[in-house]
Amino acid sequence: MLFRSKYFAHDSIENVFHDEIYRKATIDAGTQVFNKQYLLESLGAAFTLAQTQRQPLAVIYFDLDFFKRVNDTYGHGCGDFILRESAQLAKSCLREEDVLGRYGGEEFVVVLPNCDARLAAALAERVRKTLETHDFVYGDKVLKQTVSMGVSENQAAFNKIGR
Repeated sequence: MLFRSKYFAHDSIENVFHDEIYRKATIDAGTQVFNKQYLLESLGAAFTLAQTQRQPLAVIYFDLDFFKRVNDTYGHGCGDFILRESAQLAKSCLREEDVLGRYGGEEFVVVLPNCDARLAAALAERVRKTLETHDFVYGDKVLKQTVSMGVSENQAAFNKIGR
């Protein structure tokens, strides 16, 4: 699958090459969501924008429960499959402007621009429920995966306007 970013025209081999370089620099190969570097840069930019625009900013952190047991019991191939499928399921629950990235191992972070804690909690619950109810089919095995989540909102933007 060739990644096509919104920044380049796709009518020359040079532009396709630039797209591929951009993809390799920003996308985690194992999960096909943003990598840690891109995630942290996005968070920094979103934080600055939230403060200057006086808009809310929320973050969801989630971790796949007992993931080591998956690797130990079924092997790393199965673990890689669970990671990739979990990331894609989570991504399907989010808004277009949200940034989902792999923070490390089985840990993910979602940056939610212009989103308060209430909406972030609702999005987190949607992700949690989607993963919990999904059947992960790996070979002849049907596995279940749960997540632990946390939600936080930047209150600093509101403190400047007297909320």
